Amino acid sequence: MSEEQDKILTMLENATINSEQANELLEAVESSNGRRKMAVTAVAELPEDLPDMDRFRSYWAAPFAVLAGATGLLALWLRALAARRKPGAFFVAGLFVLSLGLTVLMYLSRKSTWVHIRVQEKDGRKIAISLPVPLNLASQAVELARKQAEGEDLENLEMAAAAIAAAQQSFSDPDADPIMIAVDDENAQVQVFFG
Repeated sequence: MSEEQDKILTMLENATINSEQANELLEAVESSNGRRKMAVTAVAELPEDLPDMDRFRSYWAAPFAVLAGATGLLALWLRALAARRKPGAFFVAGLFVLSLGLTVLMYLSRKSTWVHIRVQEKDGRKIAISLPVPLNLASQAVELARKQAEGEDLENLEMAAAAIAAAQQSFSDPDADPIMIAVDDENAQVQVFFG
């Protein structure tokens, strides 16, 4: 993303300009740079078919229960092997540590931010993905990728970093509304919900 585009998006974020003005400025900058058009859409209201983020946040419970049960069974198995001094104890200990780590990870994901991505391609194909994303980890991954990227990939990663930063700031309030980012491209429409 160029410095001019960054300034325009900052003005839009600060409500100095509206989305129509931002689009006009971005088009002017991009026509002078010969780059592809970037559309900014301000959504006054979220769509009616908003993903049920509360339902997604409850998905941690089933894997947590299964992993907690498996961890308990592995602990009993490990204890039995250790008491008899069987050689398979090291293997079972490794499985126990892995299961315990995954159980803790599932427990910690109960309050993580969920990302729901919808892709509607022009040919009619639809894709929807929902997953918990620890925003700090996502931010670090984007930063690592930005060090290796160049050109259009770098611009896209910079937009992703800005979106993650906005989500982190917004979700510091426990009663925050979900954030929606909509991108219309010539091949598809993409909606990303953070909540």
